[in-house]
Amino acid sequence: MSFETPLLNEIPDVVSASDRARLKDVNALSPMECVKLLQEMIDTYSDSHPYFLVQLAHSLIQVGSGMISVDFYRKAQHILAGMNIVDSELDRKILKYYNIYERSTRDALTSSEKSTFTQDWKCTREHKFPVTFPILPADAKYIKEQWATRDDPGSTLGSAYMNKLAVDTSQVESVFHLTDESALDIIKNGISAGKIDTLPDSALRDSGTIKEMMKDTLAAYDLLLPIVADPEKLTPTAICNIHARVMNTCRYIGKHYTPPGRTRTETQKTVVIMGAYTVRCCPFPEVDKELEYICRMAKQWIRTWRNPFATASWIHLIIANCHPFDDGNGRVARLIASIPLIRNGYPPISLNLHQTPDYYNSLRMVSLALPIFSSALLDKFTVVISCMRIITSAQARDGDHANLINCVVEGIKETLQYAKEPIGEPEVDTKAASAAARQKDKDVIAQVAAAAEKK
Repeated sequence: MSFETPLLNEIPDVVSASDRARLKDVNALSPMECVKLLQEMIDTYSDSHPYFLVQLAHSLIQVGSGMISVDFYRKAQHILAGMNIVDSELDRKILKYYNIYERSTRDALTSSEKSTFTQDWKCTREHKFPVTFPILPADAKYIKEQWATRDDPGSTLGSAYMNKLAVDTSQVESVFHLTDESALDIIKNGISAGKIDTLPDSALRDSGTIKEMMKDTLAAYDLLLPIVADPEKLTPTAICNIHARVMNTCRYIGKHYTPPGRTRTETQKTVVIMGAYTVRCCPFPEVDKELEYICRMAKQWIRTWRNPFATASWIHLIIANCHPFDDGNGRVARLIASIPLIRNGYPPISLNLHQTPDYYNSLRMVSLALPIFSSALLDKFTVVISCMRIITSAQARDGDHANLINCVVEGIKETLQYAKEPIGEPEVDTKAASAAARQKDKDVIAQVAAAAEKK
């Protein structure tokens, strides 16, 4: 990669000797490692150096973030313009890549619009708020009383609860899977001192990365506190900042880079959930507008509705339904949905791993152990949900939040139990529960296939 302007080709003088050596060895790194290194350089030396911006843009193209790469190229162009410098090679790249990615992302969007979906996109305005749930759940008083004891002298309830939450919010999304002993050690001893042992099926195994991801989760919950105090601070920008914190480490996991704090309106990614059922999420041109509306309505319900569990359920559903980011949407949804609970003296939402089938079923999501079809176009311009959690005719989508509210309540109660006395798994056969859920899904698939064959 060569430009006309030396500023774009040469490592800035401000860079230390050790970092300069790392940058010179960049060709030995994978594309994702290049992105991570260059982002580190920008964090260290600022984004005012156009060299870093064009190098990062080049690497982002290789990890599936085409439209974001164009943004970085343009930022470098703007810096040069302020210095009265024009680089025709940079201008050519911007035009070339913008045309390529704009056309491709629009083609992916058009293709999705022409497809037939089992469940089509349903905007927030069409989602019924659960006004039929004005009364607190039966266990609400018990939960509040137990949570209040975290302020007792010598109590470790608060930290233990949050440690378990940090473990399970990623396990529910299959980001990693820890052994029971490892999870319990983290709950008791904290993330830094806790032992990391992963299960054989864990997608992520590096202990340092797992710990950093859990620390990112806890840091993201700290960002909720100003919003809890003043719901007017719930804005799309605040949600993007929370997403950026959650994905600080996780953005580099997997084949494709997840731009932290960047919505799908910016990345121009189309979300397609595929399998036995096909689901259409919010079209990317509408995501930012949808987030604005979600924040406006969420602030209203947080302030006025008497049952914070119902409000939490609704907020969770609409954010997950919108799917505003390329990845991390479930974790962000649970974060934002925790605001009404924390504001009313309850713990944040914490779901336990063995609850995963019930959790997705409460949203009418079905775990389907089936392959999906994928192509280069889908990999670059369409986010394919390969975990196979497929939304069907949702009860919650139609305003019946009973199952989701119950799932939240049970998850919080169980996490409180762990946090008070982490002596082992509750009396739930998790393997049997997961096997039963998978068998139920297979039965549903067989019924759908049989019905389709009759037609």
